[in-house]
Amino acid sequence: MLDSEYESQLAQPYWGLRFTGELERGFRAYYRGYLRNHLRLASVALAVMVALASLTNHVFFDLPEALSWQFDMLMLGLLAPSMLILFYLLGRPGWTTLMYPMSIAVAVLGTGFFLLLEIRYAAAGVAYPFESFLFVCAYLFLLSGLRFRPALALALMVFAVTLWLRLSLGGGWATVGESAYNLLAIIVICGAGGYMQEFTARTNFLHQNIAAFNVSHDPLTGLNNRRGFNDLYALVWRQAIRDSADLAVMVVDIDHFKRFNDNFGHAAGDQALASVARTFQQVSGSRPLDFCARLGGEEFAVVMYAPGKGNAKVFAEKIRQAVEQTRIDGGPADGESVTVSVGLVTVRPVPGVHPEAVLQRADQLLYLAKQAGRNVVRAADINEESQGDSEAQQSASTQASQA
Repeated sequence: MLDSEYESQLAQPYWGLRFTGELERGFRAYYRGYLRNHLRLASVALAVMVALASLTNHVFFDLPEALSWQFDMLMLGLLAPSMLILFYLLGRPGWTTLMYPMSIAVAVLGTGFFLLLEIRYAAAGVAYPFESFLFVCAYLFLLSGLRFRPALALALMVFAVTLWLRLSLGGGWATVGESAYNLLAIIVICGAGGYMQEFTARTNFLHQNIAAFNVSHDPLTGLNNRRGFNDLYALVWRQAIRDSADLAVMVVDIDHFKRFNDNFGHAAGDQALASVARTFQQVSGSRPLDFCARLGGEEFAVVMYAPGKGNAKVFAEKIRQAVEQTRIDGGPADGESVTVSVGLVTVRPVPGVHPEAVLQRADQLLYLAKQAGRNVVRAADINEESQGDSEAQQSASTQASQA
């Protein structure tokens, strides 16, 4: 069995919160969508908290009128509307990609407002009553949608600026030291929650993709199964129509596979199927729109996108020869080999040509390859065949009208 890249990653430690290769990019896109609703909910909750802070400020504290007005302006006039704007924008298509910059902007904006209020309160000789750093830290780690590392970096920056400000406002070393301990404790507690949130999201990402992979892939060979083939075939067909590109569709069948199974057993047959699948993958390379599939039993399909004129037949021969030259390693069929027959259709998808008809034509050509003695390739170009049929019909129509 060929493991998917998700299973391979799950088997490796990722306590450092980083995946290998393209998986990391895929996870980051997933994480933005995963936490988008968290951030939307957080933006509304924080807007409500800001409004409650303003109400508390008026009910429980006797502040100078100028200071009370400044508090309301910053919190209700600027910060709360920013939260509601964030809530609205994240509900619009396309704005999820800007989630991180918007989250950082809200965190920086909120921190700036809180620090400015501390300065204004100190200038008025009034103690600032809110533990704003707690809200900022909880937001960064748990609600902002940021990954753990950037959230930690921002939290440490806010920590340093907050301590510097409190020291600048005349707090003694003992007072600042107490603040430093409390702030670091908040970072540790909220940071632990943020770390586990991302670690859990990474684990869920891998499990979800493993499940999706298993639904669309054959467990023996690791190739796409019939369901996966249908999905990818429809995708590249639409892409070929948009690009006016050719497709090469091959149906490949292992020759005398029943006889092979009877001679060496079903375990050896599975070995042969896996060996042929590996050969397909090695020969096919890594072009993004090319793919292989096991359609069922000993029948496979290979699709090439924009193969180039004449290259599809060369590629099909390369596959046939590579399978013929590959020896099975181990088991009762050790050193044995199998051969394949190939039906190849080249087509430029256009209106009126159905993808299933192309597959049926490749299957017909595979049957002709079997009739020709097996271990051969039979190929055709559907567009040329259609054009020839149209010209023949037109000629027959012309002759009939002249008669």
